[in-house]
This record gives sequence, C-alpha cells and structure tokens, in this order.
Amino acid sequence: MGVTPDKRMPEHALDAHGPHSKKAKLLGDWPHIQVHIVVQAIPNGSRRLKSWQTGLAKHGATVVQAVDRRTRVTHMVAGDECAEKLPLTPGQIQRRHIQVVAPEWLEECLAQGCKVDEERYRVHLEYCCDSETSEEEASLQSMQGKPAADDSASGQPGRLYKYRRWLGHWKPEYDHIRTETELALHAVYSEDISERIGNEPVVQALKELMKYEMAMLVSDDNDDKASVRTEAGGRSNHDNSLVYSRVAAMVRACQFKIDDTVQPEELPFCGETTANKIKDIARTGTTSVLEAHRANEVVCDSSGKPREDTGGGATRRLFMHLPGVGAKTAKIWYHLGYRSYEDLDEAIDEGDVRSEGGRLPISYEQAFSLQHRADLLEALPASDLTDMQAAVTEALQHVTGDGQWEMIVVGGGRRSLPSHDGDFVITHPTRTTEGVIRLLVQRLVDQKRLVPAKQAMCRISEGRMPAHLDHMREHVVHGTTTNSNNIAVDRFDKVFAMFMTKSGKVRRMDLIITPPEEYPFCLLGWTGSKQYLRFLRQHAGNCNMYLNSHRLMRKEKQQSCVVPQEGAPCDRNGKAWWPPGWDDNRIVKDEGDIMELLGVPRREPHERNCP
Repeated sequence: MGVTPDKRMPEHALDAHGPHSKKAKLLGDWPHIQVHIVVQAIPNGSRRLKSWQTGLAKHGATVVQAVDRRTRVTHMVAGDECAEKLPLTPGQIQRRHIQVVAPEWLEECLAQGCKVDEERYRVHLEYCCDSETSEEEASLQSMQGKPAADDSASGQPGRLYKYRRWLGHWKPEYDHIRTETELALHAVYSEDISERIGNEPVVQALKELMKYEMAMLVSDDNDDKASVRTEAGGRSNHDNSLVYSRVAAMVRACQFKIDDTVQPEELPFCGETTANKIKDIARTGTTSVLEAHRANEVVCDSSGKPREDTGGGATRRLFMHLPGVGAKTAKIWYHLGYRSYEDLDEAIDEGDVRSEGGRLPISYEQAFSLQHRADLLEALPASDLTDMQAAVTEALQHVTGDGQWEMIVVGGGRRSLPSHDGDFVITHPTRTTEGVIRLLVQRLVDQKRLVPAKQAMCRISEGRMPAHLDHMREHVVHGTTTNSNNIAVDRFDKVFAMFMTKSGKVRRMDLIITPPEEYPFCLLGWTGSKQYLRFLRQHAGNCNMYLNSHRLMRKEKQQSCVVPQEGAPCDRNGKAWWPPGWDDNRIVKDEGDIMELLGVPRREPHERNCP
C-alpha cells in the first residue's frame, strides 16, 4: 500500500457560489466594518475576545478599542441587556446609525467569511428595563411573559416574531424572548414529526455534512481520546460542523415543508450560504459541497477558495466510525493512502505494524475495533441492552453487597433512536459511589464480560469527584466556565469499554456513576442530544448562569452559588428570580426541574433529538 492521495480539485468540487457570486463580492464590505466589542456585556466575553479580534483583522475589518462621541464605529457587539454597559447612550447610537448586534452575528460573519445581514442579530435597546419599573419586577415580568413597561407602550411583537411559522405557533410571552437560542428551546425536535412533514431528507443531508466537517477538525488537542464521546460535545465556536448542526436542528423543528424557496430569515441560525445549500438539497437531494465530500475531493468555501486539508472526507469519516479512532488518526491513515477497512486489514497482515517503525500507525484499541467492526458497527438490539444491564447489576451487587443500585439507558437509546453502543448512568439512593468503578470493572473482566485493557478499549476515569464542586466554584468565580475547558467535561467515575454478550458479540459499553444529588444533571447531560445541550447551556450562560452535568450555578458578587440550594436562578435579564412553585427549600428531582429553573419548557427525551 503506497497510494498517494489525489490532490487535484475537480471543478464540481467548488461550492455553487463561486468567486464571482454575490456572496464573494460581499467580502469587499470587511474594510468598511469598524467593530467595538463590549466585552463586559457578553458572557465570557474576555475569553472570546482574542479569537474575534484575530478573525476580524484577518478579513481587514477594524477593531475599535475605545469609543467616544467622535470615534467612527459601524457595529457594537454586546449581549442582550447592555444599555448601561454601552459607551454611548441609545440616542447617540441611533443618531450615528451604529448597529448593536449580538455576539452570534460576529460568529456567523466569521464562519461565513463575509458580512451577514444584521436584522436577525439586532439587540433592541428599548427592551431594557424602564426607570418606572423596578429591575426585580421587570425581570419577573419578562421571564414570565408579562409585558414590561416599555414593551406594552410599543405594542409591537418581538424581533423573533418572524419565526412564528417555523415554530408553528406563537404566544404573547414569546415577544420577550431576545435570542434565537432561547427560542430554539421552545421547539420540539422529533424525527417522527420531521418525517411526517417531509423535512427529514434535508435534515439527513445536513447531518451528513456535519459529520464530514467533524472529520476535518484536526488540532493538537484532537487526539484519539476525542473519539471517546463525552457529554460536553464542545468544539470550536467557528467550525462548520456547528453551523450544520444548528441548522439541521432548525430544519427538524420546522413546522412547514422546506422547499427551494426557503429564505434565511425563515429559519433561526440560517445564513445566506447555508440557506442556498438547503435550497439545493430540497430541489435535488444534494449539494455540491456534499458531493465533494462523498467523492473525497477538496471542498471550497463560499468565495470559491479551496479550504485547506478538506480532501478525503468520506474515507476519514469512515475510519472515525471505529471506536478509538479520532480525526487525527483518520487523517494520517488517509494521507498514507488507505481508503477502506480492507486496506487496513492488508496492512496489518503484512507484519507487526503496531511496533515502532511499522507501516501503519495503529494502537491495540484501534486494531481490536477494526477486527471486530462487524459487531461494533451494527445496530444494538434490545436483547443486548438487557444483557448488559443484567451483567452490570449482578456485578454491582457482588462488589458492594447492595442491591439498590439504579441503572438507566441514556444517549440515543433513551431518545428512542437506534444506537451502536450501550450508554448507562448508574446511581444509588443512599450510599457513596466513590471507589466502585474499578471494583465493578474488575468483576466484569473476571466474568469475561469486559475485554481487559491492553487488548481493547477499557478506559477508566476515577477519583475526580471529591474536589469537583470546589473546582466548579473556582471556574464560576473567575468566569472560565466554557465548553473548551474541564468544567464542561464531567468528572464522574466512568469506564468506556468493550462488552462481550452471551451470544459472543462484541459491543461498546459506557458506564457513568453519579451520586444521587447530581443524578438529574448527569441524566440530562448524558441523554443529550449534544446540540440540544449546546442550546440549553448557551441559554444558561445568557442568563448569567452555568450549567454542566453536575450542577446549575451562578455568580453572585465574588462568590459562586449552587442553584437552587444556595440561591435563586437568573432570568433572561441576568436578575435573580424564582419560577412559580420554587424556593431554596425545593430540590431538583428530574430533568424537567432543571428546565423550569432555566425558564424553558420541559421536553421529554424523544423531543430533544437535535441532529
């Protein structure tokens, strides 16, 4: 095997919107854009500032550091409740025709490579609390859907009213919703409903694009451990996989039939470039970018410029189906000339390729996955899930002498979707869970139900729970709670392993052990979907709170506060409030309680199927 990857770029690999398109001409807008980023008015703004400044400078835009009455500014980027934090008064902003936009506008511009329309992202300053209404009262009215003083005076629907057809209904309280993220949490993400409406083929094509883009994401910290799925699902804010993931979710939730006349303003999170792809898919079933990925060809951006290192999408995605194979290894294998599982089989047969200096870089975990791919890549039948539960329950009772352990299926299986692996959350109503995971794994290995380490994937994570709450408090106080650091990746004791069924099949199995007080948060995080969790956690951040698979927290002055035990949650204005029926004497018992504290509707697992 010495195949050299084909580096030619056929003409049909280009995006339909080439270098002479209207979108490409919009690149000329960048030098005229002068942006002031109001860091203190954006959740985690200081952390995100550097990447935004770099992106803007790359395209020739100007970043304005300080603003006074004479400074020329075209855009101010700020959060929703920002009037008191802006360097100019609303009247000055209006007279100078400055556009105040949400951070999502800047994210979309950088993702699309051009200036997108501001209307969807405009921050309406008139929504800020009126001086005649107390902040506490206005906050409560806004979250509960009651008109604040300024809204009732205007009598106008909110800026998101244009999405009423997408949502399929509209309530007066929705006029107070200010972000697409919060509105997205009022939608239902059901594959069955999407199929009945006729939108699921578009969803699946966008989902396929998302998977190809995930295969292209290779960085220094993107090793093969990244292929072992965590509850966080966090990635760079600017990668295309997130663009496709969001818009695929919007199409699945859409209550009208998508066709080739759809406009960007009809779907949340949908820019012009993405809308054009949706039109192509609705009309033909595919798009040029999708076909380029399927053919392993180089993909171009919306301006027609070839994107670096985008060849081999289909093959790299194929390799990443194997447990233990991440984007980095998939890229290496592709550039070594391998194009199929059979190619890898032949390379292994040539000798001990796993030793140093061998032809094919492959770990024992990856070699095991390759050898047993027929089992690992087929859908998991219900009988195997039952087998897993029985074996684990017996092992838990054996090593602890206690039969009160609770074990529930999570992941896609809990959301009524086909799955290739068994994901389980385990808890106990009274006893400590510390130290149990290693005893459990050893028992299952002794029973020949788990394949031991050094033969296959058997990755144990333990001992991080005792200090985890202090760790989270520190991050909340310092404002470093993001999807890119450890607070988003949970600290539960867990194992990712290979399970042997009674019938002799090899199945992937993940076990997560949680203490009872964090069980609802763990259940929510590990049930997913990933994109639904992104919406939920982003909304929490917009409300000045922090949500992960352990707790819901907020910062109060220079201290952290666990919600609801230590204080009230925050509304969309960032102000403390109690939802109806809540106070600090009530505890979180289920996932729906978490949603209530965030001010969004309860959703059953099958209603959270964002692609």
